[in-house]
Amino acid sequence: MRTTTSAVVRSVRRHGHNRHNAFHLAVAIVSSRSWWALSAAACLVLAGCGDGRPTRVPVSGQVLIDGQPLTHGNVRFVPQHGRVSTGKLDSDGHFVLTCFENGDGAIVGRHRVAVVAAEQINDEQMQWFAPKKYAHYGTSNLEEEINGPTDSVTINLTWDGGQPFVEGTRTAQDQQLIDDE
Repeated sequence: MRTTTSAVVRSVRRHGHNRHNAFHLAVAIVSSRSWWALSAAACLVLAGCGDGRPTRVPVSGQVLIDGQPLTHGNVRFVPQHGRVSTGKLDSDGHFVLTCFENGDGAIVGRHRVAVVAAEQINDEQMQWFAPKKYAHYGTSNLEEEINGPTDSVTINLTWDGGQPFVEGTRTAQDQQLIDDE
């Protein structure tokens, strides 16, 4: 049952008390309810309820290929358990990770890393700005440990004597269908 200040005043008047006492009684009731609500909110904050998502920390850095900024692509940080964080490379190779919300970083812990540095040129061709092995966390051999907020992650890639290349995106099956026409 919800008791409002005016209901308390009516009750006090019926029982012969003055308005001054009714006001103080009503303030006491409202204040005690506010105290309980404030206490409950404080407990939720202290318990770490937050947004109900895993703890994240801000993470940013730079991707270099053979010592030069990689200016095309995205990074993916894949934790052992939890949601992947991603970031787009800018013209200086810098990135800021996003997990749930823009710029909220990554989950604390060890991450396997992928750098996807490719751009679709047309329906049939893709330009690669870094070796394809880096495009998947299972083949990149890249790992980062995130222990807290950082803006100094550096991911070093190498062409190992290779260079950017254009790749046809048609599969052999696609080509066979075209040849059969």
